[in-house]
Amino acid sequence: MPQPLSLGEFLRQPMMRPGFFAHGLSLVTPNRSQTDTPGTAIVEVRNPQQQWLTASYAHKGASHSERCTDQATVGPEITGALPTSGTYEVRLFGGNDPFGSLDYLGQLEFNRR
Repeated sequence: MPQPLSLGEFLRQPMMRPGFFAHGLSLVTPNRSQTDTPGTAIVEVRNPQQQWLTASYAHKGASHSERCTDQATVGPEITGALPTSGTYEVRLFGGNDPFGSLDYLGQLEFNRR
């Protein structure tokens, strides 16, 4: 990085796995690990290698999750409507084949008001 991050900035970054960067991806928004939203989780990603991406969401700590989208996309944005208020974990997945196994790439938290 051209400028080192402060400890606070480092700790507030989203928790992305090494595979996220290995797939050539970079996170545009959100730029914090936890984001407030009125109802929809929006994740924007630079995806120059046209990897297939999808996401799921679940209430924080819950074992059951729902898919944000019906199918994987190579587009720059993944959105998911969060059904009720609370804190949600949104998990990103990606890979070369939309019908094959997709790698877990990291997660973000969204607080629906």
